[in-house]
Amino acid sequence: MSDDIARRFHDHLLPHLDDVYSLARWITGNTADAEDVTQEACLRALKTFAMGAPEHPRAFLLAVTRNAAYSWLAKNR
Repeated sequence: MSDDIARRFHDHLLPHLDDVYSLARWITGNTADAEDVTQEACLRALKTFAMGAPEHPRAFLLAVTRNAAYSWLAKNR
C-alpha cells in the first residue's frame, strides 16, 4: 500500500469510524460482531482507495459497512 493511499484513507474515512461501528452494532446486535464487521468494512474500503477517494466518504463508508454487515449475517446466522 502506498503512502498516498494510506494518507487519503486516514484523512477521509477514519473520521467516520464511530459511525461505521454504530451502524455495524445496530445491524448485528452485539459488540463482538460489530467489531468484525467494522474491520471487514475498513478492509473493503481500503481496497477501493487505490482508484481514488470517493466524493462522499461518509456515505461511501456507511454503504460499505451495510453491505459487509449483511454479508456477515448471511454467513454467520
